[in-house]
Order: sequence, then structure tokens, then C-alpha cells
Amino acid sequence: MNNPETPNVIEIKFEGVDDWGRPIFKQVNSKNRFGSTDKLCYTEEEINSITEQDLTWFGTSFNCEPMGSLAGNIKIVDGKSLLQRAKEGI
Repeated sequence: MNNPETPNVIEIKFEGVDDWGRPIFKQVNSKNRFGSTDKLCYTEEEINSITEQDLTWFGTSFNCEPMGSLAGNIKIVDGKSLLQRAKEGI
């Protein structure tokens, strides 16, 4: 859920790597997906190197084509490694 102290921040969680090696993040409490077309990920180190600045809006489904740039600030939430969270289904 978005923090009420920062209402313009979109909180996202790592969802996985799509068929093209792109890291995909899902907005908390929404179907919106964000991903990177510039940084592809094949190792845990590459996945964990992704930052908010690497991401753009992809659309509302996993494996979709990028739809455009961000319409606000995004924040990756949760302190565990991205790959570990995905393995645990978090």
C-alpha cells in the first residue's frame, strides 16, 4: 500500500523475469507492471542491480510490451534480495 506521507510514490515489488530477460515489477495493490528494456537479467547479481531509474511502465500484464515512461515516482519495496523474494513468492 502507498505510504500516506508520500502519496505520489508508486510502491512496486519484484515479480520475476519475463521471457525476454526483462526484470518485471508489479505495483502494490494494482495490476500495473514496470520493467527494464535496457538492463536484462540472467543472474541474481544483475537482478539486484536494478534501480527505480532503470524502469519504465510496461502495462498491466506479465510479458507485455512496454507502454511508455513513468507517470510518477516509483519505489522498490522490501529489503530482501529481489530473486529471493521471487523464489519465496513474496
